[in-house]
Amino acid sequence: MHSMRIIVWLPSFAIACACIAAAIAWFESPAPESLSKIPSNPKPALAQTECIIVPDVSEHPASPEVAPSKTESEEPDAAERVGQRAEIVRRKAELQTALKAAGRIPDLERRNEALTALCYRWAELDPREALQLALSCRLDQAPGAVVENLAQQWAAADLAAAREWIDAQPPSDLRSDLAARIGFLWAQTDAKAAAQYVLREITPGPVQEEAVISVLHQWAQQDAASALAWAQTFPSGDLRDRALHEVLSFDTGPEGRRTVAPGDSPENRRR
Repeated sequence: MHSMRIIVWLPSFAIACACIAAAIAWFESPAPESLSKIPSNPKPALAQTECIIVPDVSEHPASPEVAPSKTESEEPDAAERVGQRAEIVRRKAELQTALKAAGRIPDLERRNEALTALCYRWAELDPREALQLALSCRLDQAPGAVVENLAQQWAAADLAAAREWIDAQPPSDLRSDLAARIGFLWAQTDAKAAAQYVLREITPGPVQEEAVISVLHQWAQQDAASALAWAQTFPSGDLRDRALHEVLSFDTGPEGRRTVAPGDSPENRRR
């Protein structure tokens, strides 16, 4: 009886061992060519743009309960300011949600258009954060000069604050472009200061030269003599020639008569 059980068990054991050996051989064998070509992640990840907002503690309005006590005449103004700040926080939260949705738009051109529009809307609330947002969205790499336009828009409202932010940026082509925008606006109110600024803050090259001509153009409209004196300090070269030509086109007397003949050089005038 025992021998019969052993006879029955031996074939079963042999079959089991054969199945295990076959399985091991199958796992160790190279995958078929058709299977080896299947990518590990057949669905490519959707390209996204993650825009980072730098939180500003000033955007959180103080609670009326913990705010400093106000006189009776000041309370309405204080309540209005708290309400305005609360509205800003609410609008920023809405824009933040819209930014996340815009960052998931598959088409890059449409995505950048949506992000650009949202940055301009953010600038209405906080120009500084709008610039930081545009940079984090990589809009400085997109067409349209979004960052430059945002900076100029801010400078038109608060030149000193915009200039301070730009001056704090690391040296780059973008910083030179931004400084050129500042020079253009500053020359409208203080051309001499703008002239010194573009020479000091912009890396020598085409951008600086165009900024110099832009400043000279506005300076000559205000005070052609002072603009000419500055242009005369330039070393000989194409920039000096362009600068003198720019100034001489505005160098007119009180009755609109040109005080410098077109062919007359500043050197000849001093003789």
